[in-house]
Amino acid sequence: MSNQINELNRYNRQELIKGWDQKKLTDGVVSIIGSDVLAQYITIPLVALGVGNIRLIDNSRAQRDMFLDFELRGNSRVKSLEEKLRKVNPNVRIDALHLNLVCEASKYFLQGAGLIIDATNNPRSKALALDYCVETSTPLIVTSSMNGFGKLRKYNGDGRDLKYLFNEFHGNPQDEFISMVLGGVVAEETKKILMHDSETLVTPVYYNLSSPNRFTYERNAQMSTREIGEFSDKKVLVIGAGALGNFVGLGLAKLGVGEIDVLDYDVVEDTNLNRQVLYYDAVGEQKAKALSKKLERVGRGFVKTTPIIDKFTSKTKFNVKYDIIFDCVDNFVTRAAINDYAVKNKLALISGGTDYTAGQAAIYVPRKTSCMSCQLNIHELAKHAEQRARQTCILAPQPSVIMSNQVIGGLMVNEAKPVFNPKKYGMPINGILKYSADLDFRLGYNPITRVCNCSSGSKKRKKGFVRGKE
Repeated sequence: MSNQINELNRYNRQELIKGWDQKKLTDGVVSIIGSDVLAQYITIPLVALGVGNIRLIDNSRAQRDMFLDFELRGNSRVKSLEEKLRKVNPNVRIDALHLNLVCEASKYFLQGAGLIIDATNNPRSKALALDYCVETSTPLIVTSSMNGFGKLRKYNGDGRDLKYLFNEFHGNPQDEFISMVLGGVVAEETKKILMHDSETLVTPVYYNLSSPNRFTYERNAQMSTREIGEFSDKKVLVIGAGALGNFVGLGLAKLGVGEIDVLDYDVVEDTNLNRQVLYYDAVGEQKAKALSKKLERVGRGFVKTTPIIDKFTSKTKFNVKYDIIFDCVDNFVTRAAINDYAVKNKLALISGGTDYTAGQAAIYVPRKTSCMSCQLNIHELAKHAEQRARQTCILAPQPSVIMSNQVIGGLMVNEAKPVFNPKKYGMPINGILKYSADLDFRLGYNPITRVCNCSSGSKKRKKGFVRGKE
């Protein structure tokens, strides 16, 4: 085992993307206002990507809260974050400014940024950031989250409009898992702005767990609040400990799931570090063991984890009855086998898949939703994948980034709550949650009109995103 990192390999996978310009990210300067979970989930992917200069501006105290597998301590949360982020990627310069952005003079600390992100629930700081960006033509993204709901907007040059202040979030604590999803979306938009991509965000993005639609502004009801220890009796299996598995595992540990088994046969490499953030000090270790160890630390000893060093196949069997299986693998053949295992054993399955611009999550609950075969035609996809593998080099490296994995990982963890407790959190959705960096709405939902019997494979599906209105 070796934890030596070849820094030349750190950004290897993202530099495979056509048109990628790592130097623009390295030279970039981003100011993030806030230090709560939303700001943290924005900072994580930016640091992993290698955005060279990041300023964190906030005056909150650390509350011994967990950031990744670190505990934040001290009089300044941004100072503690600065210390931890340097361990995640020592090549990025983090400047922590312990101050409150509430007066005109504090605008001085925004100077020189290529992008400003306000990730607070404070309309006053958003107003000051907006004033500065109107005056200087600096790009601005504003975002907020609270229990079960969040949104973000990019400033599009339409003046000092009150819609950028997000007054409805004022005074509400931020939501960890809403923040994970929105943080990934913000990071993708940041990458686009720094690389001067013309396809940056125009339409506001909403994420709403109180609605079956999920991505509408219109809230049907107040979302139930999670109680401490609520999921301590739950046992889950995470199959795949790569980028998606990192965020699903992190989210489940933060959710307080009592037992998390992790199945993977692979080893951490330095080319994983641009997206598998929990492995910052684990190069050379078995992924399942490394992730299990990290998740126990995240769970502060209240989460039990078991690493399973193996590859999932059609012959795999478990003696454990899991509440949910999380499919975080990166190939259709294994995904089809996981689906068959879940259907045969009547187990709930949450399946996620990503590429470097998009991703999707689908939920299977016996007798309540369609299975993966009916939702995604997974066996046909697996057959085509096997045919392509015979004709091409399956070991060729593929482009990979962190943003889509963080977004889909967050969506998967949030959908675990209605599977665990539908009476409290509503019925599990029957359909596919989608993210695309290239579509106007970024987040969308393809509902499925029937519950399959898992033998006839009913596939009636509405086409396209379903989107609410503001």
